[in-house]
Amino acid sequence: MPLTFPAHQSVVLPLKRYFPTRIDGLALVVGAGAPDVAFGVGMSWLFAHNPVSLMVIVPAVVAYCTALRRWALPGLFRYIPAVPCADLRVYGAMAVGSPTLVTSTVSATIGAASHQAWDSLSHAGHPVAAALGLDQFLFVAAFGPVSINVTPARLVQYSGHTLGSLAAVAMLYLWARQRPPELLDWAEADRLTAEGRPQLIPVLAILIPMTVIGFIMWPLVFGGRGPFVIIVAWAVAMVAVGRWIERRPAALRTRETEATDNAG
Repeated sequence: MPLTFPAHQSVVLPLKRYFPTRIDGLALVVGAGAPDVAFGVGMSWLFAHNPVSLMVIVPAVVAYCTALRRWALPGLFRYIPAVPCADLRVYGAMAVGSPTLVTSTVSATIGAASHQAWDSLSHAGHPVAAALGLDQFLFVAAFGPVSINVTPARLVQYSGHTLGSLAAVAMLYLWARQRPPELLDWAEADRLTAEGRPQLIPVLAILIPMTVIGFIMWPLVFGGRGPFVIIVAWAVAMVAVGRWIERRPAALRTRETEATDNAG
């Protein structure tokens, strides 16, 4: 299973920390996973990891981030449980404000290009890895009945995805705990989280079956695209679930008001 998230985001997250007003953090992290998503929706892997594909990927990332900000982020972040010692729900403040089109486009480009550069060194099938000799066979690693031909590129891939994922999670956790003043409007973030209450069950009720169905259908339909199709499904579900959660409390309040009026 590829660690499109959060491994690839670890490379670009520091840019948001040190250039907070010049970087659209949402477009940056979504862009960092976008080449794999493009592969999941039908683009060939080599083209999705070719700089030419940025002409298609970047506009799609900007459009998706606009949809997330408008419809989903407040719901997704306000209604998930807080983790101990650091309330990650505050990242819902990314929905506040509207970065300029130029800022979002540049950020999406940086994110997607960083992904392509990383994978050019960590996948033996990439021309850059082949040119650098990173696709040369080293040894066979056996894990019970499963054996893997290890190459330098594969070592870069596995170690990078593991360490990168840990680094990304650590950064998000520490920032939510330390609250660098230049990173987010933390007062607004607190206001947003105070309005919500945990509603993790509806999210899991959609994501878990979708994942299970994806894994069942993977060898039958998706082939090598299986993991990436699941990522695409998650991306779509994020907008749908976030929008549903965001609208649900308002709908409940409306019905309660109507019931009170009728009773009176």
